[in-house]
Amino acid sequence: MFVWSTGLSESDRAVKNVANLINLRQGDLPFDRGLGVNPDYVDKPIAELSSDIITELEDMIKEREPRVQIAVELAEMLNAESILEVMTRDA
Repeated sequence: MFVWSTGLSESDRAVKNVANLINLRQGDLPFDRGLGVNPDYVDKPIAELSSDIITELEDMIKEREPRVQIAVELAEMLNAESILEVMTRDA
């Protein structure tokens, strides 16, 4: 079996995979169009979508990267911009 030589530890690779999942929009991958974050969330007010996007992110990461345990929280809100914080821990 081929092994990529990235120099990253197993936990670092898992965290990188989580970051890749979060930054992927649904429809971006030709062979898995359902993978990623729903692009409809882009312009909605945070009050409307905070629980929706958090649930979606948690479900997607649990399914696609079982090596980590995650907690997604609304970290802070700055000038109508929200910041989601994703904390990972080895499973």
